[in-house]
Amino acid sequence: MKPLPSRPYEFATWKRAKISIDYHLEIERHYYSVPYQLVGERADVRISAAVIEVFVRGRRVASHPRSAQVGRHTTIDAHMPANHRAHLAWSPGRIVAWGEQAGPSTGAFVAAILAYFVG
Repeated sequence: MKPLPSRPYEFATWKRAKISIDYHLEIERHYYSVPYQLVGERADVRISAAVIEVFVRGRRVASHPRSAQVGRHTTIDAHMPANHRAHLAWSPGRIVAWGEQAGPSTGAFVAAILAYFVG
C-alpha cells in the first residue's frame, strides 16, 4: 500500500463565469479580481472551502482566499490597469481637498459623502 497523501482531500466545486468589465467575476455574490486584460473572457473557477482559483484557457490566472462578504470585492492591485491603481493613492483627505478646489460647499459635500460611505 502507498502512504496517505500529506494533505487531506479538499472538496471543491467548479463554476463557469464570465469576467466582467470591472475585471471581477462573481462567486456566491462576492466579486474576485482577475487581470484586467481578460475582461470578457470565460473562466473556469475552482471553489473550495478556503480558496477561489480562476483558470482561463487551462492556465491559473488568479487565486484568492474565499470570502463570505456579500456584495463586496476582493481585488489584487496587480490585476488593475495602471490608471485604476493611480486612484489608490487618493486618501479621503486628498479627495476632500480636491472638492474644496471647487469651493468650500463642494468640499463639505464630498466630506459628507465620504463620512456616509466610509464612516
